[in-house]
Amino acid sequence: VSRGIHPDACKASHIVEAAGLVGGPGAFWHMSKWCFDYFSRAAMIESDELYAELSEIGIDQSSFDHAMNLAAIDGWIEHDVEEGHDLGLSVTPMVFINGVEFRRWQRDGNLTIAVDAILKRAPAPMNAELDRPATALQKLVADWREGQRLPDLASPWGYWFGADPSEAKATVTLYGCYASGR
Repeated sequence: VSRGIHPDACKASHIVEAAGLVGGPGAFWHMSKWCFDYFSRAAMIESDELYAELSEIGIDQSSFDHAMNLAAIDGWIEHDVEEGHDLGLSVTPMVFINGVEFRRWQRDGNLTIAVDAILKRAPAPMNAELDRPATALQKLVADWREGQRLPDLASPWGYWFGADPSEAKATVTLYGCYASGR
């Protein structure tokens, strides 16, 4: 990822993947929770606290360090990032129900209301392959048709090009990675 709002997110991804590689699925999920909890109280991961946690769940430091440097982990993370871009995931969390973005999920009771409405329609069972969000392009066009206001380029971590943004007749927001070459 070329730039992010979470300073150690890529390092955390490596930590979780390396823990899973060395310690299996239980270690993967344990370290995933640990990283989220850790970031709720600190901005950057301290090595001594990381190694103490790994030791507590039985992961050897040298095996973990070796796994952290494997190119395969870079590939897994890059694949996940590309999939997120392809699906138009622009913020976290984004909530999807049956492959459709569920907006306003933060309001009390809205998720329950939405799920109850779907259950009343008694939809056919779905599997994970069918429960896929729209592509980034499909989402962009649907949002535009609905008049959904997207984050603008004057956002805290965006840029604008051309005339004064307050005088613009249209705003085009492009999500991407400069390093990807796309």
